Amino acid sequence: MDETVKLLLARGIDVHMYYLNYTLEGLRLPFWREVPRGLEYYMLSGAPFMDPEFYPERVRVDRSAWTEGDRNMSQFLMASVANLAHYGNPTPKEILGIYWERATPADLKYLALNGTNNSTMQRNYRQRELMFWTEYMPMLVGRFVPTYPPTTEYWYGKKMFMLVTRFD
Repeated sequence: MDETVKLLLARGIDVHMYYLNYTLEGLRLPFWREVPRGLEYYMLSGAPFMDPEFYPERVRVDRSAWTEGDRNMSQFLMASVANLAHYGNPTPKEILGIYWERATPADLKYLALNGTNNSTMQRNYRQRELMFWTEYMPMLVGRFVPTYPPTTEYWYGKKMFMLVTRFD
């Protein structure tokens, strides 16, 4: 993801990155599975606001199980993606107290989505660890070796994503 972001920024393409560190409380998942694959689709499709009948039976959640935090996070993501499509900026004005800044080549900003009451803009997502794999190891070996870097995050998974816009 880091390499992709840097390549897009080098070409002058606007990038808004986010790091999903939120679990939908309405899903009531075990601790080891709190941020499952595809979690953002519940939020982007407005699941906390919809009738469960609109979803396949295996992923249905009762309306009373969704919390206010789930609804706020869903509202934020739906509004920011709609704003990105319309204005080219996910937050032309604050949404639920969150302003999402774009990344630049000199300042790799990303939105740490921890919930709508404590999400913050942060910088340089794990650049020190990435430098080891992208600069030090190739220099040590003398040539590029396609390897996957190990993770220092918990294995049950937080996610990093990006939104890309370009207007010519």
